[in-house]
Amino acid sequence: MSESSPDPERFAPDPAVAQVRDWWRDGAPKKKRLDVVSLTGTTGVLEEAHRHITQSVLLDATEADAEDVFRDALRLIGVPDEQVQPYVWDRAARLHGGGKLVLITRAGQAGLTRRSAQPALVRDHAAERLSLLGPSVVVNTLPSVLGASPYRRLAVWLDNTSPDGPQNALAAAVATASQSPQLRALALSEPRRVPWAAWSELAQAAEAPDFDEAALHELADRFPELVTVTDEEVSFTDDAVAEAMRRETPAEVSERVNCHMVRWLRGLAPRLRHPEGWAASGPLGRYAAQGLAMHAVQAGEFDGLLRDGGVLANLPQNALLDAAHCAHDGSVPGSNAAADAVYLSMYGVAPTDQGEWAAWLHLMAMARNDTELCADIEQSGLRLPWKARWTHWRPPGGYDPGYLEPGPVYALFEVRWRGRPAVAAKAGDKGVRVWDTETSELVAGPWFDEDFPNEAANVLTWPPETGRAGPTRRSELLAHDDSAGGPDDEFLPVSLRLGSLTVFAGPGGVFAVEGTDTEAEHVLDPLRGAPLLGAKTAAGPTLLMEASTTTAADLAKLFPNTPVLRTAPERESGWSPSTNVSCGSCPGPRNSNSPQRTARSSRSVCGWAPRS
Repeated sequence: MSESSPDPERFAPDPAVAQVRDWWRDGAPKKKRLDVVSLTGTTGVLEEAHRHITQSVLLDATEADAEDVFRDALRLIGVPDEQVQPYVWDRAARLHGGGKLVLITRAGQAGLTRRSAQPALVRDHAAERLSLLGPSVVVNTLPSVLGASPYRRLAVWLDNTSPDGPQNALAAAVATASQSPQLRALALSEPRRVPWAAWSELAQAAEAPDFDEAALHELADRFPELVTVTDEEVSFTDDAVAEAMRRETPAEVSERVNCHMVRWLRGLAPRLRHPEGWAASGPLGRYAAQGLAMHAVQAGEFDGLLRDGGVLANLPQNALLDAAHCAHDGSVPGSNAAADAVYLSMYGVAPTDQGEWAAWLHLMAMARNDTELCADIEQSGLRLPWKARWTHWRPPGGYDPGYLEPGPVYALFEVRWRGRPAVAAKAGDKGVRVWDTETSELVAGPWFDEDFPNEAANVLTWPPETGRAGPTRRSELLAHDDSAGGPDDEFLPVSLRLGSLTVFAGPGGVFAVEGTDTEAEHVLDPLRGAPLLGAKTAAGPTLLMEASTTTAADLAKLFPNTPVLRTAPERESGWSPSTNVSCGSCPGPRNSNSPQRTARSSRSVCGWAPRS
């Protein structure tokens, strides 16, 4: 075994199984983590070890993302579903995981595409977190994943150099496949399973001869040891062959092929329309849904894709998130659909239905006033189970003065205003506000006093079927809280059905949606909960479309009830210890020979200034 040696000892498969068994028998619970490294990531070592270690569970990571691998592992070691949740999973993992071994195989094939970030995230985050708090973990991974990782763990390396070892077999397979321009083109596919029509386009873009589907079928029949075929799709028998050929492909060829695939797949959109999303339309639709975003990353066109709501609505959540992560090295700029997807994931939005995911993207676009993106999503061909009608809501990531009103809302009331349906709310600032449910207009408030204004008398009323007189005081309103629970106790804890509309509220404010199924128990399905692994992709702030720049001059208007203390302008000559000190609670720059605060000081680097 090796941890960091540049030339580690290597083992044939059977001795490698013995190494894993010995590692487990000799006290794995103290060591916790082991890598099994092979060129293909599919050696069968972990499957064989599983047969010999009764305390082990086996988990295949193929096409999965790190969060799903982590959740599946918790369930396999016995954590009940109701405890696979934030705040409780770690204790449950300790309780159920002690003395158990999780074997994660094919981690190198995690994610929906070849460029995916998931193989590294499975090894460096899912396996690491699992082993820290519960069972021991062995991961079957690739040398490329290990080489790019900052984490060094004890590893069993498979012998790749023996005459009958995988390195020689792989080299022979790559040499054979490389003779075929069509197979080199197939390796540039992002999804691993490729419809025949998509292979034809890949080959055409790579300028391969004989790229029609009939010729490709004949070619595949000649190389049964290299490719696996069905009536609808083709794939490499060993993904390591594809990865090796991708590494040898000139950058200009890769870019040309990926640019072609982006144009072709976007042009197919009308043919792929389906109420349940492109993926439900067939193999080609699945390829487009899973692969278009990553092809765009490879082509350098991902950011341009974010303005096409018709495309975005059809991309699975994990495909969009993975592509965004890869396009921006894990840190996505704000105020676009990719950042929206990142923030929704952070807040536990992970629907399995494509239409519901598109509805969430539509809501986020509406909260940013991105009307063009909203319209594109509505016209995408998807059946949205609900659609946002209006928002007074700071979306996840919202960072704009326009999101300050109304603030947190935790109580909703069905009322009438001048006879029109309306919703009243008590916000976190104690103010009572009333919105027209059809127009979303703020028709009254905020009212902060116990007694409502005189002009509200006979104008603010309860629905006529209640038979109650209209509320004239805050306490009368609060005594009739009509709100029910929302889809998440933290993010959206409050809801209120008002005919065809349902209003949701929480720390961000309020928004209203219209559901298509009036008999459904839930308009918005309950949320899964925040990622147990935490957010592995960052995103910039969410701003309103065409938002104006906010300066210190706007503070009095933004916070009318809060004292604003103005400080002297910054001096261009730089910091001076006689005028620039810390307020005492911030680590502002200061001269080592001067006190942190002096009587002669007029302001601090954080804005603190003494009152005169």
